[in-house]
Amino acid sequence: MAGGTTLGGTGEPEVARHRDGPADAASVLVVVDPGPDKPRSAQASRERDHLAYRAPPRRPLVTVNGRLYELPHDDEAALLDFLTMAYLVYGWGPIVAVGRELAQMRLLKLHPGRGAASPLSLRIVDVGLTEISQWILAYEKAALEFRLEVLRKARSLEDTARDIVLTMLRRSAGRVVDEAMRYFQWKSRDGAVAALQALPAAEIQEDEEAVRDLRDRLERLAPSARTVQELNREAQEEEAGQRRSLGRDQVGIVSPTRVAKLEKTREAGRRARDAYVKALFDEAAGAAVLFRFDLESVVTAVDKPAELSGLVFTRLQGTWNATQRLYEPLRARRPARVVGEQDVRGGGLPERLIAAKIGDSVWTHRKVVAAALDRLPVIDRDLYERMLDNLAAAQADEEIAGTRLGVLRDLGLGALTIALTVVCPPAGIALDVGLSVGDVVSTVAEYLETAAESLSDLDPRECLADVEPSAVPIILSVAGALLSVG
Repeated sequence: MAGGTTLGGTGEPEVARHRDGPADAASVLVVVDPGPDKPRSAQASRERDHLAYRAPPRRPLVTVNGRLYELPHDDEAALLDFLTMAYLVYGWGPIVAVGRELAQMRLLKLHPGRGAASPLSLRIVDVGLTEISQWILAYEKAALEFRLEVLRKARSLEDTARDIVLTMLRRSAGRVVDEAMRYFQWKSRDGAVAALQALPAAEIQEDEEAVRDLRDRLERLAPSARTVQELNREAQEEEAGQRRSLGRDQVGIVSPTRVAKLEKTREAGRRARDAYVKALFDEAAGAAVLFRFDLESVVTAVDKPAELSGLVFTRLQGTWNATQRLYEPLRARRPARVVGEQDVRGGGLPERLIAAKIGDSVWTHRKVVAAALDRLPVIDRDLYERMLDNLAAAQADEEIAGTRLGVLRDLGLGALTIALTVVCPPAGIALDVGLSVGDVVSTVAEYLETAAESLSDLDPRECLADVEPSAVPIILSVAGALLSVG
């Protein structure tokens, strides 16, 4: 062609000449874009996607409290949630059981002939041994981390409770010294402390004005105290008479008149006691040592004024000694800190490890532990409460049943008050627990050595004993009697 070149033999099919117009017009070079590759067939796409697809790991079904749940072994956060919820709802039982169930799955794979038709074997028909081992590895790792987290929570609660209880005891000891300085002639607080630690009550010199004020308060309380004593005595005598009328077998019928009489006397006693306690709280607001005077001591202090100084010192010294007996063991004994992580890594459950070492630690003072719990983050409250429930159960397993007297001696003061229905110890203890007076004298003396928590503050509401407000009237009398016996 004139005036141009042809495309023949170029080997470039995408290039072509295009002429439009006269023959002698200039040639125009046109480049044709072939576009994207032609799409593959639908079958080819499916094959490609199938080759690229990786199926998510299979999750085993495990048993929790009789129901099957999917175990998210491939998701650390989800697995932690699984363990946390199982712990909060059921405790450690299902967590331990799931670990055993996974181990049983592996055993069935290693020995196919065992339990071939069991429900557990049917869950792993198409699962390989390697996959089961991966389930176990992930679960054991998560369960160990969760046990360590519970131990860390226990340590945090223990540290907080320990700080609270030591502060309480220091304040209580300080109040005792304040009262000692008030009623007796010491030139310094150090002198008062030295006297509380060793000086016999007979060698002290009283502050006459302060002791006179205390005697006035006791004289205002004495009439109410005598009324309570008299009604308690009447109730005891009537009940004893009814028991005698029933004979040794305690079988028979007591006349309605006598039953009504006893109930009427008891009701009068309750009202008299409530009135006495109200009066006591009013008087003790200005003389805290009055909280530690039981009914008998109130009457004695009025009838025998010369004994008042000794009674006051004995009560101050009793509370001081209680704070000292408690302080050092509570400061030194830290079970949650003693439990090592290696013990947990060995498969131990934190609460059981702590219970085995609990002794006379802060964990035995529920009132203090509850106060510590209120200071910790609310978001963890459920976990702390479940931990405390587990610890209580573990403690119960650790305890050894005592003898008849040992049971009474080991009772916390809160439990002791449940057994009492009359405020006249030690005879009242004998009446309602079924011990002889001789037994009770021995028991109360021993109880004094182990019930320091009930005497750890002049005000029973501030002592370490776990006491309900409604039990305060009985606490006042029991604690006073303990001090008298001691």
